[in-house]
Amino acid sequence: MSKLVVFSLLGGNLNQGFPVVTAQLWHNDQLFKITGSLPAVPELSEVYRRWKLLYEAVHQRLGSNQRIKVHSQDITNISMNDFDEVCQQLQAHINAWLKSESFQNIERQLRTLLSRDDEIRVIIETYIA
Repeated sequence: MSKLVVFSLLGGNLNQGFPVVTAQLWHNDQLFKITGSLPAVPELSEVYRRWKLLYEAVHQRLGSNQRIKVHSQDITNISMNDFDEVCQQLQAHINAWLKSESFQNIERQLRTLLSRDDEIRVIIETYIA
């Protein structure tokens, strides 16, 4: 059976941090609501921006999605090595961010409620200005 975890990152941003992060999980017909926070990580914005530009350029070059448009000021010539490298950087930044002490309450409690064999759907709720 699939389980659903909803993370709410509201009232903050990557430059200032998210002072209140909640995770909600239904487990055995009971709702668990776990709170924590995430610190500021301004460098993640720049890594994400670079990943997004390279992602769009790769897909435009491969012709796999004509709905994505690359503007003239964006990256138009890339290598797959560049894209792989920025993917690894993004993953490393996100993993380090989620290992922050202020998020550990959420992580520990979810580990006790979820199993490696569970199919887990994740929704991340945030506000984009």
